[in-house]
Order: sequence, then C-alpha cells, then structure tokens
Amino acid sequence: MSSAAYLPLLQRDLTRYGMTTYLILGNIGLSLNMLIFFCAAYRRNPCSIYIFSASLCGLIGLNISTISVVYALDHPNPATTSVLFCELQFYFRHSFNQMMRTFFICALIDRYAISIVEEYLIKSRLSYTILEPGHFMQNTQIKDIADKGLMNLMYSFDELQGYLDLADYAEVTLNILQNPRHHNRATYELLGDNRTGREVAQLISQHSGKEIKCQLCQFEDLKDKIPMLKDANEYVQDGFARIMFYYNRWGLTGNNNILRFLLGREPTSVEDYIIKTLKA
Repeated sequence: MSSAAYLPLLQRDLTRYGMTTYLILGNIGLSLNMLIFFCAAYRRNPCSIYIFSASLCGLIGLNISTISVVYALDHPNPATTSVLFCELQFYFRHSFNQMMRTFFICALIDRYAISIVEEYLIKSRLSYTILEPGHFMQNTQIKDIADKGLMNLMYSFDELQGYLDLADYAEVTLNILQNPRHHNRATYELLGDNRTGREVAQLISQHSGKEIKCQLCQFEDLKDKIPMLKDANEYVQDGFARIMFYYNRWGLTGNNNILRFLLGREPTSVEDYIIKTLKA
C-alpha cells in the first residue's frame, strides 16, 4: 500500500483528534476569558468589555466553524448537502470572526487613547508624579441640598462613586511638591470614600435633620446650570455627557489605601465632610 493511500486516514485522524482538542480547549479558554472579564471588578473598564465581546464572538465563531467539520467525520456533511446551511455557516463564521478582530482593535485603541498623554510625559524624561483623583466632595453642595431637601444627579443614585476631599488632595499635592524626588515617576489613584448617591443623601438627611429626596435628572435638563457647559461647544458637552453615562453604568470607585499612605492618617470620609460642612 503506497504512502499516498494513508493521507486520507491521516487527515481524518488529525481532524478527529486535533480539531476536537482545538474545539474543547478553545471553548474552555474563551469561556474562562468571558467569566474573568465579566466580573464586576473588570466590566467597569471599557477595554474589558471589548475583550469580553471579542471572546464571545470568538466562541460563537469557533463552534460554527468546527462542530460541523467534526460531525461530518461520521455523518453526511451538512455543508455539502444543504446550500442554505453552507451559505449561513460561511456568513456567520466570517461575521463573528471579523467582529472578534474589531473588538480587539477597539480594546487596543481604548488603551492607547488613555495612555498616550501619560506616555508622552514618561518619554519626555522630565520628573513627574501623576495624580488621579475621584469625585471631589466639594462638588456636592451639601448646604444647598439640605436647604432644598433635594439632591439632583445625572447618574445612578445606586452606583458606587469614589469621593475625595479637596483638602486631602491639596495636602497630598503639597507633600509631593515639598519632596518631589521621593514621589518621582509615581502614579497615585486618590479617593477617600466609596459611597452611592443615595447613601450621600441619607447622610445629609441624618446630620441635617431634614428629609432629602433623590432626583435623577437628564443631562439636557442641567447642562445650562453648569457654568463650564453653559456656553461650551458641542464637543465639550458631548464629552461631559459620555462621562455621565460612564458614571451611571460603572461608577468611579477605587481603594483609599494609597491616600491613607500619602496622608499618614485616615482620609476624610463623606460623612466627616458632611458634618464639617453643615457645622461651618
């Protein structure tokens, strides 16, 4: 028997065992990828959502491409017996594979867009310290909310947000300026307390003795009341609206250990700031 006669058998065995292994490992790997990037800790990040979407498209595309091939080893191949199946398989296989590539490109663009400014700074050979603050507590008008009994937000009252007292921020900045060499090439994520908007309203109510209602407002309803947006162009307004959309869906949270380390004391909590502001 010539060696050429063994080629169909070799191809069949490679397909049976190689393609089956590829299918099983691919499903396991892509499924684990989706589980990891769908966790609450990761899905707040747009890049993680792109990777999750790419993994989902890859999972669908993998099964569409390979299951029929393995099935055809011991059964009639539906791709050769049905024109409709053949056309649909070709269409969906290429569609999901192209979407997978597109999502990966979006993830790369997202990472590049975020890092480009910091990259230029790092490559400049200048000394630098990067501070990344959360929501400043001073942006929440405590006394005004207590007087009116109403708290307005343009994002969800039930999504956690990270708050930072501007006084803590100023103290950290002063410490860095006084000892810049100690903080050279450092990046600090700064926040003092994670609270939902509803928790902030409850704390204001508790310490002011007044009932505070929560009112979710649309961007269009409040943009004219915000000085920086009142006369801004559409580009600035659109950017602000996208930030509100992000806060509404994912919030802006973090850990206050870095701030505690830099201050050498406990950071100011939202409750501390409310008490201090109402007494002032």
